[in-house]
Amino acid sequence: MKNVPHPQRFTVRSSASAVWSPALPWQLLWVVAALLSASLVTSFAAKSSSPATEQVRKLAQVLQSEAAQKEKADACRELARIGNAEAIAALGALLPDETHSHMARYALETIPSAKVDKVFRAGLGKLQGRPLVGVIGSIGVRRDDNAVKPLARLLADPNPDVAQAAARALGSIATPSAGKALQKALPGASAGNQLAFCEGLFRCAERLAAEGHQKQAVSIYDSLRKTPPLHQARTAALRGAVLARQKNGLPVLIEALRSGEFGVFAAAARISAELPGEQVTQALASELPDASADKQMVLAQTLGRRGDRAALPALFAAAKNCQTPVRIAALKAIAEFSDASAVPLLCELMEEEGELAQAAQEALGALPGKEADAAALVMFHSTDDARRNKGLDLIVRRRMTSAIPELYTAAGSAVPQLRVAAVRKIAELADQREIPGLLNLLGKAKSPQDLEAAEQALNTVGLKAPDRDRCAQTLSANLNKSQPAQKCALVRVLGAVSGPTALKTVRASVKDS
Repeated sequence: MKNVPHPQRFTVRSSASAVWSPALPWQLLWVVAALLSASLVTSFAAKSSSPATEQVRKLAQVLQSEAAQKEKADACRELARIGNAEAIAALGALLPDETHSHMARYALETIPSAKVDKVFRAGLGKLQGRPLVGVIGSIGVRRDDNAVKPLARLLADPNPDVAQAAARALGSIATPSAGKALQKALPGASAGNQLAFCEGLFRCAERLAAEGHQKQAVSIYDSLRKTPPLHQARTAALRGAVLARQKNGLPVLIEALRSGEFGVFAAAARISAELPGEQVTQALASELPDASADKQMVLAQTLGRRGDRAALPALFAAAKNCQTPVRIAALKAIAEFSDASAVPLLCELMEEEGELAQAAQEALGALPGKEADAAALVMFHSTDDARRNKGLDLIVRRRMTSAIPELYTAAGSAVPQLRVAAVRKIAELADQREIPGLLNLLGKAKSPQDLEAAEQALNTVGLKAPDRDRCAQTLSANLNKSQPAQKCALVRVLGAVSGPTALKTVRASVKDS
């Protein structure tokens, strides 16, 4: 400790010039030094904050002067940023002034002092018209629980703007007492005020639920569900009543699904999307068989969006047994599951007529997996023309490039229509690698229809080839090996493909008699 000076060499003074005894143990001197440092820092901070305090005073003086409206508005705007308790009186004095009331409230709302709340509450009994409506809104912004009683009295104010502002402010305060005041006033609210009162109750219930007061929130939502004239309030309250009950909300949802009012039913169906779990899926599915057709369509769509496999049995039954529009909706829902168990049903319904068969084909076309691929090939190999054509369409719709060898086989069939159809489907699926195979089909064309189909296939593949010049080289190399009809077809294809090689070959072909 040799570097520590002897305590008797020190005389420590505070800002009040108090002298410590030289006999004081030297260890305590460090404590004293620390305290003095803290005092100096505090003093420095006070001095450093004094310019801001002085600025607040100057701005308050502007508000109390005969300054122009813009200067006072600018002062309020600055006080909203730096204001403190010293500005409250000057700002409060502007509240009755319609010209400056808004900006004064804007500044007061940001000052963290209970005096502001007292000023606003005092204004409830003194102000009228727009300034009163504005102060009510500011009380809501600050969530002053002490203002609940005077605001509750204003719910009966003959001025609808005042009554509605009070309802919204109580909703923003969102305490149990504020909610009770709104609930008590709602039955007696005029038709013009009802929506604002409901809005206040919704605000209150949402915050109560978020803060853990589920019981009070449920009470508010249930009261709103019984507001007959306002269907939008009732359907919104249904959502709150279900979600606020959490795990116990399912019975309320089921009750709404069985409602005779379609709007309530539709709201329940939308709300179900926010409730996870197989139990909810089963509840929706159980309503499907006995519901009206319009409800069945909504339920099918809802079950499809949920993506829960527990819904598939009900959707399969609806696709088989319900009215055609419902069956189509069920098929579209089934397609969203990407479940291989749907393949047999979809194949069966493709044998139906019209829109139903088309919906089944679209669903099967969108279904991933080897089971659906296999079903498409089974149809393609059918001896029935209609089934075979459906199989061809599915092969293309599903982009089954693995089936191209099967299509080449069909292109050599003895059935002219099948040959042409197979070549066209190859063109839809093929890329540049299939040009040699298509050239082979062109060379073997047995009829003008076959020749035209092969030419169109080459044209299609050539135009979508990433390297057209290389494609033209392959076509040009085959030109001299071809018969006249095939040569003419190739020249036309080269003209469409274009590029340096194609141009050179076409020019040379002009001389070929």
